[in-house]
Amino acid sequence: MATVGLLIPTAYGVNDVRYSYYGGGQQIWIPAARTAAVSANYGQVANFVEDSAANDPISGHAYYFPSTGLPADAWRVFCPDPPDTCTEDQAQADAWVQYEIFPADLPGDISLSGKWYFWTRTQQLYSDSDAEYNQDSDWLVVNGNPLGFSGTNDKGDIDITDHVPTDAEWYTAVTKGAVNEPQREYDRICNDIQHVEWPPGSPKQDGRRPNWVWLGNILANGNYRLNKNFKLINDRITFRIYEAEASAWNGCIDVICWSTIESYIPTDADFNQALILGQCPVQHTTSGSDPASHDNASNTTMTITGTDLHLVSSVKLVPSGGGTELVGTNLAAGAGNTTLTAEFPTQDAQWGTYDVVTLQPNCATKTLPGAFQLTCATATVFSGIEPGTVSNPQYPLQFTIKGANVTLLTSVTLVYANEDNPDNPHIVGTNLVPSGDDLIATFDLSCFNGEGGPAGPYHLEGTRNPDCSNPDRLSNALWVVKPPTGFACVWQPWAAPWSELNRGPDLDPDPVGEAYNPTNWDYSFSQDTNLGLAKDTPDSSTTAFHFFWDSQPPETGTRAGSGGVYQEISVTPGVPIEYSFWWKGQATYLANDNIWYELLLLDGPFNLYYADGYQEQTRQQNNPYMVRKKIGTDGNPFAWEQITDQTPADQGNYGPRPQTITPVNDVVTVVFKCGRVPSGRLEFLVDKIEVRQGGGSNLIANGDFESGTQVYSCENEWVFKDSCEADYWRWSPLTPPGCPNPFADYDADADVDQADFARFQLCYTGPTQPIVANECRCFDSNNDNYIDQIDAFAFEVCASGPGVAADPTCDD
Repeated sequence: MATVGLLIPTAYGVNDVRYSYYGGGQQIWIPAARTAAVSANYGQVANFVEDSAANDPISGHAYYFPSTGLPADAWRVFCPDPPDTCTEDQAQADAWVQYEIFPADLPGDISLSGKWYFWTRTQQLYSDSDAEYNQDSDWLVVNGNPLGFSGTNDKGDIDITDHVPTDAEWYTAVTKGAVNEPQREYDRICNDIQHVEWPPGSPKQDGRRPNWVWLGNILANGNYRLNKNFKLINDRITFRIYEAEASAWNGCIDVICWSTIESYIPTDADFNQALILGQCPVQHTTSGSDPASHDNASNTTMTITGTDLHLVSSVKLVPSGGGTELVGTNLAAGAGNTTLTAEFPTQDAQWGTYDVVTLQPNCATKTLPGAFQLTCATATVFSGIEPGTVSNPQYPLQFTIKGANVTLLTSVTLVYANEDNPDNPHIVGTNLVPSGDDLIATFDLSCFNGEGGPAGPYHLEGTRNPDCSNPDRLSNALWVVKPPTGFACVWQPWAAPWSELNRGPDLDPDPVGEAYNPTNWDYSFSQDTNLGLAKDTPDSSTTAFHFFWDSQPPETGTRAGSGGVYQEISVTPGVPIEYSFWWKGQATYLANDNIWYELLLLDGPFNLYYADGYQEQTRQQNNPYMVRKKIGTDGNPFAWEQITDQTPADQGNYGPRPQTITPVNDVVTVVFKCGRVPSGRLEFLVDKIEVRQGGGSNLIANGDFESGTQVYSCENEWVFKDSCEADYWRWSPLTPPGCPNPFADYDADADVDQADFARFQLCYTGPTQPIVANECRCFDSNNDNYIDQIDAFAFEVCASGPGVAADPTCDD
């Protein structure tokens, strides 16, 4: 197998590696001609050749993969129309170019490790034929890019550290059927050059000749940003580009750009201004600036910190989203050249976020992204909302919004705090009325609101007129709590929204009346274990809690899902939680099944966003902690095991999990859960649960599951879905406490009128469908789990009209 080098001699600097620091990140620029090696297979002198027809490459040369000499159809990814013009069983040609990056090419602050995003300046021969202009792509392979680095399904490239990879080892990463075969969303480059759209939604750019485009995304896969892992191996970063669609229309490469930040988009000017090592003998650096914010009522004097700041010739405040730059004047370096002061004309300037940019002749421009916030003189700053917690809201409520200049807001919104879901409920405030320095707003968090008001935390957001910036979001400003009702079960069952709720025949007391089948929880060992797991306890007591994620015999169906039980306890804020419990479990297992058993401690009341959604992500504003997790890996059971807050920490996805929590709230929710994907059987037993603070008494009720009063009623609790919940919620079919008197006065304004009747109509189920929405249960005057004509007659008896006091005995 032949390999040739194409290190083309040119004028100084033309083929040198360049570097830059645009956008607050780092970039490495590689001219296409700076190759380390090029394949010379299939009788060709080189398989990666200069594209002499490329117009005006900024590096001086552009290269591409022609199809000359390659096996027939080796270079096609998909067969074009019409049919039978090529075969579908294509082979990958062994045609490639290799590039290498050495630490000696770059200054010491460029770290050749971690995630780097790929871009290339490219164009292709012009064509109107889809079959031709779609012959444009190549494969990108990096040594040191391991399995799963770019995503769960990423098969990786190669990761060979103990020797220089052979051509055959590189070749596996582009061979169809290999373990690390190429993947369109992770390895494809120079693809869809004829319509480049980045960022998503921006006007399309046409990269057909004579145009050039910077390309680093795959349109056909959700605009995925191409990225790879950098790892120094043999004192260098090595990557190869293989042909994927070699032809006259193959995308040529002019310049390759690697960037540490995803949001950066290269430009031709950026390449031309990028630096070559040695051009800048002494480079200034910046580490911070002060003040971080200022209002536009006056000009601003700013102090920038760093090194060698006397070399800076110009300082600018550049709007992060585009706009008029503010140029600093009266620059003065401080002692040791570690500070630099400048005056900026911020008076009456546009409010917003600005980058602090320092320029040095013949050296790198340094940027402190988003380091300065210019506000208006009357900026709004939230300090709180009252009340901060509401329980089971069933009609619109008034709230008091506090903070600086909140009366100048034109709108306010409560946003459900699930950062994973872009379609979160947004509850818009109405009837905004100033009250001194505060703002009164009405929010409808009831389930009759079209958006709905699921339980959990809400962020507070607001908007101003264009004359001033919007206030920063107040995170977790409001908590909506929906406590369970009905039987006083100290351990409350719950199930995740995606679960396939299941049941056994003995847990089906009234199929017609069920909203959803209940999950299988068992306090009394009355349920059989489907996998033969012994129904014993760690202390030889009578019972333990038994949870199973499948059907009871004689039913044979299995399910996927997640769920369990929880208990809220009163705690002293600031005192660490001490705990001890025993668990054991078993599940059927096939390769790649996901099975889990967990203890979560939620710092606050129960809500399903945290109980189910929290999976050790780097999500901000997380208040719960997954403190214990056992992964099921095979069908063998794990025996009774005691876990305490002193048990060594589990290893989580982002490092060791915390062993306990120190609550900031006066309520902590103890959650035991298990689950599996895909369907299968699962058994989970828990016993001897103790939770204490400071060595005090056990804060858990019925932690040994020996309380007879907690057996039958709690085993037959049902899991309902609240009509506005984003998640499944546990509701009893019984009338909740605290209904108005009389029952028909829904809005509790002392009369029974059309407003109450409008709600009644929304709740009406008739005699065949059970109640689902908890907000409707007070209308169930005879507690039969239906809102029907019997209840309509009772409503009519109590009707009084607007402003006329209703008779509180009308429903006695």
